[in-house]
Amino acid sequence: MPTVTLYWRPLCPFSMALKRDLRRAGLAHEQVNIWRDRRGNATVRAANGGDALVPTVRVGARMLANPSLTEVLAAVDAADAADPADEAS
Repeated sequence: MPTVTLYWRPLCPFSMALKRDLRRAGLAHEQVNIWRDRRGNATVRAANGGDALVPTVRVGARMLANPSLTEVLAAVDAADAADPADEAS
């Protein structure tokens, strides 16, 4: 399975909703608060034309801006299908 990282910030209702949905779906992921992590903030801005748009989710090498849970799960499935080495583990 690809690495999944959720970039979020406090008080963002969209971030809070996606955090809840990822937890309910049981999808293993890392969380980066862009207000506390400068590198995370820079990553989000680079992926979104300079905007600190959250939630932003990295699935492997792919970045998703304000995705739904369905979009995140589809990106995970696509990454799994594209990497046959994951099937061996």
